[in-house]
Amino acid sequence: MKLIYKVILRASVGMAAIMICWSVLFYFGMIKVINDEIDDILSDFSEQLIVRFLSGEKIPLSADDVTGQYELLKISEDVADELPQVRFEDKEMYIYRIDDHVASRVMKTIFYDNTGQYYQLTAATPSFEKDDIGKSLIWWTISLYALMMIVSIIIYVTVFYRCMKPFYVLIGWLDAYKIGQTNRPLENPTDITEFARLNDVAVRTMRRNEQIYEQQRQFTGNASHELQTPIAICINRMEMLMEDDTLTPQQMEAAAKVLESLGNLQKLNKSMLLLSRIDSGQFPETEKNLSLRTIIDGMIDDYKSIYAHKKIEVEYLPGNDFHCDINRQLATTLVANLLKNAFVHGDNGKIIITLSEQAFTISNGPAKEALDADVVFQRFAQGKHRRNESSGLGLAIVKSICEQFNLSVTYRFIGNYHTFTVEKRQKPDDAPNL
Repeated sequence: MKLIYKVILRASVGMAAIMICWSVLFYFGMIKVINDEIDDILSDFSEQLIVRFLSGEKIPLSADDVTGQYELLKISEDVADELPQVRFEDKEMYIYRIDDHVASRVMKTIFYDNTGQYYQLTAATPSFEKDDIGKSLIWWTISLYALMMIVSIIIYVTVFYRCMKPFYVLIGWLDAYKIGQTNRPLENPTDITEFARLNDVAVRTMRRNEQIYEQQRQFTGNASHELQTPIAICINRMEMLMEDDTLTPQQMEAAAKVLESLGNLQKLNKSMLLLSRIDSGQFPETEKNLSLRTIIDGMIDDYKSIYAHKKIEVEYLPGNDFHCDINRQLATTLVANLLKNAFVHGDNGKIIITLSEQAFTISNGPAKEALDADVVFQRFAQGKHRRNESSGLGLAIVKSICEQFNLSVTYRFIGNYHTFTVEKRQKPDDAPNL
């Protein structure tokens, strides 16, 4: 989930909780204020009636006028002692002048005259429907919340993207950054302290990574270069030793195994040296619109002959030619490594080679299970079925060549076939549009 969505979601939940609490408090506060006002009116009304009654003025025992409705009842002293002198309550009452039952506020007052007779005065006046007020308040609260959230989201998004613009610029720069290649400098001016510090940390981290990468690349290249001569000398001496007629068959077999191991070591050393040269950009010459079909046509018959003993069926579907801007020597290495990979791992199987204007694909199989797509292009990643013919660097070299010349190589397991596809890469945007 994007950060802005998480911020909006959490803010919405927080605002909803605040609005609910505010609505409840507002509702009960409003009810209290209204009840207090009505109670004051009823108190004045009751006081006037009691004063008039105690002064000897004849008043009806019950009445319903514009001031309110009241009822005067005689009660015993025992009942008067059990009841509070003044109490208020809400109830439905029948109002004569409107001939209907309405919600009313009722005040009941206990008093006695000079003869000791106790009376209960019940005064009532129409109040308000609390259910109606509650429903109206809920509706207005929801409407206000929706309006407030729409406005808040617009403000959140605008402020968020304006404030986070340096962050997205930095993410775009890091995403486009490739160690060991020429990268554009980070141009991300900002007056936000945290982002300025983040820019500085990112630049320093990339510089450290570049230094470490350069040290490792130089070490690999130098080591591979220095190993060439000793390996060649060892192979020469083993070949001369095997020409000695005094060796026993067991010694000859042991010497042959050593010579085979030295041969594998020599191939591995050459692959490491080539990979180091590719990574360091020592193949700058690029041929425009180089045809991969001409390279494949020149190789496929040789590979069929070399691996004829494996009884591999080859289906070649050139279709349209695949052209790309690439160094010819590296293009030959790319095709050769993919072809060799397919032949080495294709016992009694089938290889399908297809070409189109946008992609070059090699499939081999059938196979029982897929390879691990996350590690298949890593160096020395040979999976469960290791072959002596493989150095473990072939696909890593293919990946490195593709990265150098704006190509992409992907692995998929389709219909029990291992499928490697080389395509022209779309140039990614340096940063998202804000």
